[in-house]
Amino acid sequence: MKGECTVNYDSLKLQTNDDNLLIYKKLPDKGIHTYKILKEGVLSIRLGFIRRDKSIGVADPLVLSILPSDFITYNGQRITNDTLRVALKIRLKSL
Repeated sequence: MKGECTVNYDSLKLQTNDDNLLIYKKLPDKGIHTYKILKEGVLSIRLGFIRRDKSIGVADPLVLSILPSDFITYNGQRITNDTLRVALKIRLKSL
């Protein structure tokens, strides 16, 4: 994507297939959550999670869904109208 787009951190909607996880976002420490990214800009958001019940394992594969929202817009229109799903496979621990 070339040009400028607006990023609204407050609009980011995430979901997992594991109800045992609480996902949290480490947003930039800025008062304004909507700003412009110039050409070839990089957008980085750190995600973390807390397991609600440590006795229950994590779903394998863990699927992180990025739901449609106004998180990133270009010329006032959202660029994601579909859900994006990312499967995160749990690495096996070596014995």
